[in-house]
Amino acid sequence: MFLTEGHYCQVILAYAKNHAFNMDKLAYRNNLYMREQGAIIIFLQLATKKIMGDAHVLKQLAFDSSGKYKRLFSKKMLGFLPILAFCAISSGAHAVVIDFDSLETPTGGLFSTPSPYTEDGFQITGSPLMYFSQDKADYYAGSAGLLAAAKGAVTLLRAVSGAAFNLSSIDLSFISRKGTSPDVTFMGQVLGGGVVTQKFSPVGFGFTQFDFTSAFSGLSAVAWTQGSSAANGHQFDNINITNVPEPGTLALLFSGLLGLLFVRRKQAA
Repeated sequence: MFLTEGHYCQVILAYAKNHAFNMDKLAYRNNLYMREQGAIIIFLQLATKKIMGDAHVLKQLAFDSSGKYKRLFSKKMLGFLPILAFCAISSGAHAVVIDFDSLETPTGGLFSTPSPYTEDGFQITGSPLMYFSQDKADYYAGSAGLLAAAKGAVTLLRAVSGAAFNLSSIDLSFISRKGTSPDVTFMGQVLGGGVVTQKFSPVGFGFTQFDFTSAFSGLSAVAWTQGSSAANGHQFDNINITNVPEPGTLALLFSGLLGLLFVRRKQAA
């Protein structure tokens, strides 16, 4: 039995996470016979080295001095190249949830955290950034969320690396159980130019998820503004984000595919 598309994806993702030893386990557990395992491993290196931050020359990866992988470019493997490339690209785009779990505190009241706050490769800037402990029943909205604790304060979200990202959703709540909140307008700066906006209306005390449209893609930063007071403002939590693979990564993957096809044709000539 040969590996299905789903199994190839599992193998590639395992390798991309620096757990190459899982490849044999995956094959064994599914009773799969990897007849060209060596070829698969080498192609995975081609497809993921850029993502892992360790770029190498195509020729060095494709061959070794013993010629062990001379069957790398068989017709059977070439049939799976589009699948492998798709999975490798997918491994470069990964989702993160900024959930502020590290800020969970049983007692103590109101706390501040340094601005910018950094988590999962993203930073949030606000002045000042505050959160409530779990014993503050009228302000703790079910989990540790942040708020910019100043009238009209602007909160800014961006990747630490400056890379583009897609914004999927965010949870919003009134700051206070007895308070309210004005509409919150999010403004996304598109990498390369352009601005997108979307408005949400927090519905009460306790976090509720709000979903962004597909327009919030390829962003360099997102900003939004706080209300006027603790009785008329919002706190936020669980920001769902997807990193966007850099163009250079995609170019490397597709150039690798072209290189494989070229070598195969040269060998057949």
